[in-house]
Amino acid sequence: MRVRNGKGDKERVLPSSERLLKELEDYWQAQRQGKAGKESPWLFLGEKTGQPMIRFTGQNIYYRAVKKSGVRRDQGCPDSKDFYKELARQRRKEGVKPA
Repeated sequence: MRVRNGKGDKERVLPSSERLLKELEDYWQAQRQGKAGKESPWLFLGEKTGQPMIRFTGQNIYYRAVKKSGVRRDQGCPDSKDFYKELARQRRKEGVKPA
C-alpha cells in the first residue's frame, strides 16, 4: 500500500497482509456505492468529487473518536501505524476475528 503526502510530505510504501487488503477493498467498495467520483484512486474520499480526504478531516475524525472513547491522550494525531492499530481494534470490537 502506498501512502502519499504522509508525515513530512513523504511517500511511503507499507507492507500489508491479504486480510488487510480484503478489508480495505470491502471498505473501498462500500464507500463508493452510488457516489460521484467512484473511480477516484484515493482510498479515503474527500468532500470534493474525485479528491482525497484532507489531513484536517482525518484529524477531526481521530479527535472525535478519542473524545467519545474517554481515553486520555496527551499526544496529537497518530501516524499511519497507530491508525491501523486503532482500525484493527475497532474491527475486533465489531466482532471481526483477527487473521
